[in-house]
Amino acid sequence: MLLKDPGGVIANIAQEAMLLFSGYRATFHGMLPLTGVLFLLGLAASIMRCNQIKASFLDAIAVFFLFIALIFSPFLLHLLTGGYLPDRSLMGIPYLYWLFVAIALQTSYLRIRLLAQILILLITVQYIQISSFSSFSHNFVAVHDQLTASQIYERIANQIDDYERIKSYPLEFVGPLRFPNIGHYLKGHSAVTGSSIFEWDDGNPHRSTALLKAFGMGNFRTITDEQRASIISEIDKMPLWPNEGSVRNINGIIVVKFDEYAKHIRSRIEQHAP
Repeated sequence: MLLKDPGGVIANIAQEAMLLFSGYRATFHGMLPLTGVLFLLGLAASIMRCNQIKASFLDAIAVFFLFIALIFSPFLLHLLTGGYLPDRSLMGIPYLYWLFVAIALQTSYLRIRLLAQILILLITVQYIQISSFSSFSHNFVAVHDQLTASQIYERIANQIDDYERIKSYPLEFVGPLRFPNIGHYLKGHSAVTGSSIFEWDDGNPHRSTALLKAFGMGNFRTITDEQRASIISEIDKMPLWPNEGSVRNINGIIVVKFDEYAKHIRSRIEQHAP
């Protein structure tokens, strides 16, 4: 991607960086434009410090490129992915923020220092509000997943004669179970924030099975694509969760059908059809 369209990749990275540093990125789950002002204060304080110590022209150029390198260092992996990466790949951004905030707070310029202190207080209030909203959302999604896991476990036990907790059973989750967002819960642009684990990765059976294990329901194992292909015709006939028949025992494999298979997953399974 970088070799095919280097200009486009760099433009994507620059756009991502501008949205992040200006505080308008959906990553924050709220607009934080004051963080951009605070970031610019730190950058300005750094430049003014270089001027104050009467650095040579070459030293000033070196410092300039050092700051450019620092600003774009969290985005280096974006060069390999066309300028797009999940939010968790941007963990270096907070450290970069704190560097420039520390510079603004410790500058010898009184006005910059006072303005930085005021902005920090205002931004702290914004972060508390966003953090509270995020915590509220995550707690309710966690409760939803716990209740759903309990219901699934009970329905599975009803499908197996002489069910034993110490015996391992093959289990398949079909499709994602989307957590209904009715406007009261924070929902990020990523597939994780404010989302049920049962809907991650278009309904990843490995994650869903691991969630049951985390709740102490660990006597299940995932199946292979060959096994999925052997029962997919029966899966297609099943109704969706929570309707009667959405949990079935098909040839010894427990199937929980939340939704239809995503297209790319179904295509992969059909490659193993007999």
